[in-house]
Amino acid sequence: MWPFSPSPESIAEEVQRLYLFEEAGRKYRAKGDWAYDDGRQRACTEYHLLAGEDETRAAEARAALRARLGEPGALEPVDEARATAAREQSKRLPSPWGETGPEFAPACFYARYPRWCGSVAAFREAFARWSDDPRFQAEAPRYRPINPDWD
Repeated sequence: MWPFSPSPESIAEEVQRLYLFEEAGRKYRAKGDWAYDDGRQRACTEYHLLAGEDETRAAEARAALRARLGEPGALEPVDEARATAAREQSKRLPSPWGETGPEFAPACFYARYPRWCGSVAAFREAFARWSDDPRFQAEAPRYRPINPDWD
């Protein structure tokens, strides 16, 4: 454990690094999968290697944050009836990626690590904007958003 209390700025930097590593890992993994589907095995392998590097960095960042801050916390569980209703309603709505710009993924990230993200205003604001949206409620518990613009 650290002999001193971490500053909010250093915590915010570490959380943002974790976000960037996870986002890059998913992006490369998605591009690799699409390259494989297109028959481009070499590109697929290269993308998956890049994804593996970022996933390793994300695991290291998660371990460092756990050591400094403890567990990331969790949102209140959503009852199954509400989750099912949100999934059904979200199917009828347009994709959130087209209208959100960079806000949807940070809201999902906050849903995964709420205690750690409490010190980062951008994640709190994104979560506040999306918390009542059924598309977010359908996606956030899994937190594996794949932006279709990544292809």
